[in-house]
Amino acid sequence: MEIMGKYPHYDINRRDEPLKWRRMLEKSGLSLRSFHPHYSDLYEPENNLWLRNRKCIEQSIEHLAALGGEYLILHAGKLADGGLTIDMRVRRAIRNLEEILRFRQDRRSDIKICIEHEGDNFPGIRNIIEHFNDERIGFCFDSSHATLYPGNNDFLDDFKTKIYSIHLSDNLGSNDDHLPPFQGIVNWKAVIQQLVKNEYRGPWHLEVSPGSDSQGTLKVMKDSMAKLVELLRSTLDESE
Repeated sequence: MEIMGKYPHYDINRRDEPLKWRRMLEKSGLSLRSFHPHYSDLYEPENNLWLRNRKCIEQSIEHLAALGGEYLILHAGKLADGGLTIDMRVRRAIRNLEEILRFRQDRRSDIKICIEHEGDNFPGIRNIIEHFNDERIGFCFDSSHATLYPGNNDFLDDFKTKIYSIHLSDNLGSNDDHLPPFQGIVNWKAVIQQLVKNEYRGPWHLEVSPGSDSQGTLKVMKDSMAKLVELLRSTLDESE
C-alpha cells in the first residue's frame, strides 16, 4: 500500500506515527511500498513555499525509512504554464531535487524517488529524469491524469524502464475523480498494454477516494483489482 502523508490520515508531525502504522500493517497483513507527502512539488515559485515543501519531503523520507518502504512519490510542480520559461522552472526543480537527494543519502540510501506527472508537465519531468540519469530517480504514472490531458498514455514510451510506481484510478472525463478502475472513461486495456510494453515491474496501487461509503468503495475496488489482474494476464499472454 501507499500512505498519503496528510492529517488526519497520517500525522507526519508525530515521531511515533510509524510505530502505530507498523502495528496496523502487521495486524492486517499489508506491506508499505511508498509514501506520498502532502506538500511535494519540486518546483515552487516562492522560496518560502519551497522551504515548507522541503521540510515535508524530508520528514516523509524519515517516516518512509522507519516504515521500511521503498518509494517516495513527489510532484514536479507547474512546469508548463505561464510566468517563467519551462527551462527556468526545470532548472529550479533540479536544484531542489539535488537538495532532497543529499538529505536522502544521509538518511536512507536505498529509497527511490518517483516523480508523478500532473497535467501536461511530463516533458519537463523527462528533462529532470534525463538530467540526473540516476537509478535513484524514476517516474510515477497516474492513469487518471493521463486520461485528462493530451497525449494520454503515449508519453510512457519516453520513460520505458524508469516507471517505478503507478497510481490507478478512473474519472468521468473532466476531473481527477479518483474512482475505482472501470467506473469511468479510462481505457484500461490501453493502460495495461502500455505498462506491459514498457516492462513495468513495480507496485500496483489503486489511488481511490472512499467517497461517502468507504466499505462499499472497498468492495468495488476488490472487483476492480480482480478485473485488472485478469486483463494483465490476458495482455501478458498476448505479448508472448
